[in-house]
Amino acid sequence: MAFKLDIKVTSKGQIAKGTAPGKFLRAIADALNEGGLYIEQEVAKGTPVNRGHLRGSISHSVKGAGTSWAYGRVFSPLEYAKPVEEGQTPHWPPLNPIVRWAKRKLKLKKKQRYIVATKIALKIFQVGTLPVHMFKKVAKASKTARVLRRIFEKHTKKFVSKMKPKS
Repeated sequence: MAFKLDIKVTSKGQIAKGTAPGKFLRAIADALNEGGLYIEQEVAKGTPVNRGHLRGSISHSVKGAGTSWAYGRVFSPLEYAKPVEEGQTPHWPPLNPIVRWAKRKLKLKKKQRYIVATKIALKIFQVGTLPVHMFKKVAKASKTARVLRRIFEKHTKKFVSKMKPKS
């Protein structure tokens, strides 16, 4: 899941004396960074927690800051982030992680852990896993669009307020 915002800056027509497109591009990069941090925090709130590795891996980055091709992204580098986000088709999962989960979360004795873990694995084998959509939910939330709009307006207004009118 990725968020995409295309902004094109051209050098056609100077809008103010002494202003450089680079300063505007820096304002956009600052907005991308702040917006990425907001989305990162919102995605983390909706991320399921076992030991907290997945939630703690949610991050953002801005590439090309100060250039006309700058973009931001929110992501998790963990290989199991995509299956958690999108769900999985039926398959036989490894039993040991489920056993450890049963010990930690359900406080079961050893024999009970294996029984419960086997039943959970069988259910995953039969129906797969449901998607969590922690990225997708944030992407589709109307609050996200409002917050990002405010962030970009704040940074571009800050840039505009520093400009000197063309004489």
